[in-house]
Amino acid sequence: MVKSTCEYCGKVKEYKYPSLVKRFCSHRCARLGSPKPPAKKEILTCTHCNAEFELLSSERRAREKNGRKIKYCSKKCEGLAKRKRKSVNCKNCGNMFETTRNTFCSRECVAEYARKTGIRKKNGYWYENGYKVLYLEGDKSIKEHRKIMEEHLGRKLKPYEVVHHINGDRSDNRIENLEVMTRGEHSRLHRLQELQEGKRLFGS
Repeated sequence: MVKSTCEYCGKVKEYKYPSLVKRFCSHRCARLGSPKPPAKKEILTCTHCNAEFELLSSERRAREKNGRKIKYCSKKCEGLAKRKRKSVNCKNCGNMFETTRNTFCSRECVAEYARKTGIRKKNGYWYENGYKVLYLEGDKSIKEHRKIMEEHLGRKLKPYEVVHHINGDRSDNRIENLEVMTRGEHSRLHRLQELQEGKRLFGS
């Protein structure tokens, strides 16, 4: 028998043959007695928000090996950077902002523009992206199809509920043309319709 002392805890352990002698008496002592050096990290700069972020060198090499250069600090920044946005001037205040389709930079500007142009005094509603919007007291507003559905149900709609126009006409707010569904169901329904029309996922 051959005796050996553990280099970490000092415990004496016997081995039958010299070739079996080990520096540590257990896996735990081996892990604690010879810890791995900390993984090497690199500091990168996000090309969208310009914020610095850490990334393991091994992960960076693995991604770039597959042709994926690290440009963004998060999926959110990547999505925002890839969105096709344009800079426009707000129709009310004139400040420049980035958008995909809006003409006002905020809801406050929408309400102020409505007051200045007299839309509210004229007919009590206006159209936004094809939806009829009703003005309420205190400069508040609500889309007509949601108001009609809430009155039909006798309750407020949940945050995750949307009202779908069955025939696709956003101005047709007859109750028989409206259907309540979740946001996920609504997105899947429109995506299925786009596929049936031959539209691809990322542009036509």
